[in-house]
Amino acid sequence: MTIHEYGDRNKPHILLIHGMWMCHEMMLPYVDKMRSDYHKIAPDLTGHGCDMGSFDGAERDAIYEEEYVAEKPVI
Repeated sequence: MTIHEYGDRNKPHILLIHGMWMCHEMMLPYVDKMRSDYHKIAPDLTGHGCDMGSFDGAERDAIYEEEYVAEKPVI
């Protein structure tokens, strides 16, 4: 999974997840609309977009996303 982040990390976090056969770029209109209010985390799920990994299942990606977001500072 490749993680893309936008905005100020001190703002509340929003995790934007694209649909299958898409990539994080599908979330860019939302990133733009929430430009000043949130820190946006928009991953390319494994095997999608910029990520060249081998997709092993949504559960593995969900665990990785949960761990990634948990490491962010609490606001």
